[in-house]
Amino acid sequence: MSDDTKRHRIELTCPECGHRQKEPTMAVSSVCRACQIHFEIVDAKAVNKNKRVEPFSRVRKEQHDEEPAEDSGKENKPPIRIRKEPSDADVPQEEPQSKLPSVRTRKEEVVETDGKSIKQYTYATPFTRIRKEEDDSQDEWNQPRVGAYVPTNRQSTPPTDTRPFWLKLVNPGKPPRHTTCFECGAPFSALGDAQSSQCPKCGSYISLESFEIDYAHNRRIQTRGDVRILKKGSISGATVKCHHLTVLGELSGSVECSGDLVIRNHGKIIGTVVCRNLRIEKGAKVEFLNPVRADTASIDGEVHGQISCSGSVTLEKRAQLHGLVRTTSLVVKPGAKHSGMIEMISKNAD
Repeated sequence: MSDDTKRHRIELTCPECGHRQKEPTMAVSSVCRACQIHFEIVDAKAVNKNKRVEPFSRVRKEQHDEEPAEDSGKENKPPIRIRKEPSDADVPQEEPQSKLPSVRTRKEEVVETDGKSIKQYTYATPFTRIRKEEDDSQDEWNQPRVGAYVPTNRQSTPPTDTRPFWLKLVNPGKPPRHTTCFECGAPFSALGDAQSSQCPKCGSYISLESFEIDYAHNRRIQTRGDVRILKKGSISGATVKCHHLTVLGELSGSVECSGDLVIRNHGKIIGTVVCRNLRIEKGAKVEFLNPVRADTASIDGEVHGQISCSGSVTLEKRAQLHGLVRTTSLVVKPGAKHSGMIEMISKNAD
């Protein structure tokens, strides 16, 4: 049985490393047991048709003159295959800009306590610093790090235009815009062409973009720009915080304006209204369900509601006011009508 097995086996030589091994006569391909290279068997010979590039390199043992030569009768062992690893010499290294000391430095101080002098030593490594003997106000350790936010109560300086002189003559640009922060109420200035800014005191984001509403809008608007509601536009169930607000369409929500609130259409305002100047144009009919707070008010239409002004209230000749008026001064022109109570307050009253 053993003779039949040997008779049906052939001896093959690896085309890569030269290793010899026996395979069955019916085999079509095999793998070298030394270098693990796959080869095909054609006419009882090992052929490597798909020769691939291996990320390995052969390392052959160097024979010295003192070592005796190996016997030719012994079977040649395949070379060892190892992966090449890049050495430190092959990798380009950048020269350090500043050389740090490789040893620790020592600082000696003499301190006198109870009439005795004691030496104290302070050690510093290349990654530590020795504190300078200066005032705390000038010590770099007490200075804020770069990029850190430092709260301050100072008002911001007006922004400067850094454009060339000839460009300022061709395009003067808009004057600086003075506004206040929504969060902390701090006043500051921004460029007239800016679309957004940041409060210098609390760091809050402030939009300076203006809007024109010509559709049904029901989302909150918060900007220091101007908002204009066109005839086909409407805002319902939302709060509007802006600089100037002009209402030509419909408005039913809360309003907070740092500038003028101009109403030129009919409507019912459900929320609270806070503004600097209130202007009701001719032919407008407005109903305020909550008290209106303003600095000054000028009415030339029909108004139902309570108005409280820290300044003057002016009723034009076509004005019709129904409700309580709290003001420091009331100006009623010929033809104006008012039905309700009038309460005169001082300028310092809230």
